[in-house]
Amino acid sequence: MSSYLGIGPRTYFPTIRPTALLVGCIADFAAASLIQGPIAGATWDRAMRADKNSEFWRNNQNQNAVATYGASFISSVVQSYAIAALINLTGTVTYKGAASLGVLVFAATSVPSAASALYYEARPLEYVLIKAAGHIVSTVGLTTVLVAWGTRDIQA
Repeated sequence: MSSYLGIGPRTYFPTIRPTALLVGCIADFAAASLIQGPIAGATWDRAMRADKNSEFWRNNQNQNAVATYGASFISSVVQSYAIAALINLTGTVTYKGAASLGVLVFAATSVPSAASALYYEARPLEYVLIKAAGHIVSTVGLTTVLVAWGTRDIQA
């Protein structure tokens, strides 16, 4: 039982460098800032205005900024750990391998949610495309940055 928690002789949750979590969070927030700012800022604003008029927002209340940024930070830490663990478990050490892993993570996580947002939630196409661009920059960028930084915990 204790080995499932990483306490016994066999560990199922790989250890990673703690600084990799910090670097991953910074990379994730930088990717979001680039998409929402200089790269596609005006398009992002138009997409958000179009989305705010959609049925999705009529049914939801506004959340406060602390809860939004707190949830964003926690999800960024979890995403950074998960990507770093995948890098360690797959033995990825090259930038090409990192980009391939990032594309696979994007395909597994973001493509289904984009299809759902477009077809079931009836979100505007421009909004879905901007979100997809942000996710691909985030996943491929995060894997590449983490491979460059190094994720393996150095054993003495």
